[in-house]
Amino acid sequence: MRESDARATKTKETAATISELIIRHGADAWLEPFLEQFGPWLQEQVLDLAQFLEICNASYSWRDVTSTSYTWFDYFVLMLVSAIPDLQFSMRLFWLCEYMDREALVTYR
Repeated sequence: MRESDARATKTKETAATISELIIRHGADAWLEPFLEQFGPWLQEQVLDLAQFLEICNASYSWRDVTSTSYTWFDYFVLMLVSAIPDLQFSMRLFWLCEYMDREALVTYR
């Protein structure tokens, strides 16, 4: 109990929970330190969620039929490559494709 109280009252260390932030900064001033600590991480998560929802919406709407068809085909192939063979083969294939993409970028420039 003493350790928890000592940790909660130290103002220079990172808070482990929101209740520690409330204890340190008071009930009225805890939101600003919370946003300073978790704001950049939270923005990345919200951005990733927004991009995922935009992709789902475009896929659901079939705005561009050929792109959506290719995307669904790629998802299906990716699922097969990751589910059917063993892990070593899948990783070799992944790194081979990664290497080929890098080589294509180098030759393109």
